[in-house]
Amino acid sequence: MKPEQPMYDGTFLMPWNAGPRHDISESVFVSVTDFLATSKEDVQQTYEIGMDLGRTWPVIQGAVGLWLWGRPAELRGGSITVWESERDMRRFVR
Repeated sequence: MKPEQPMYDGTFLMPWNAGPRHDISESVFVSVTDFLATSKEDVQQTYEIGMDLGRTWPVIQGAVGLWLWGRPAELRGGSITVWESERDMRRFVR
């Protein structure tokens, strides 16, 4: 974990990563993921996949922004994603 990442009760939160619709001023759809790993290797893989997602986020259709979060001591991590609509989120998940 880098020192500039804020930590709250053992939870670290990566900086906001804006998507192509970051300037939307209407209602949005928010999705939260919570992954529970079974090993430290799974935690590492989840972290790497999350960082890949962050790098591609700026071009994902309908994406407003995202935060990646983690609780290393609990082998947990996930994302908070903000979308222009539920349809955009479902298209991404598909």
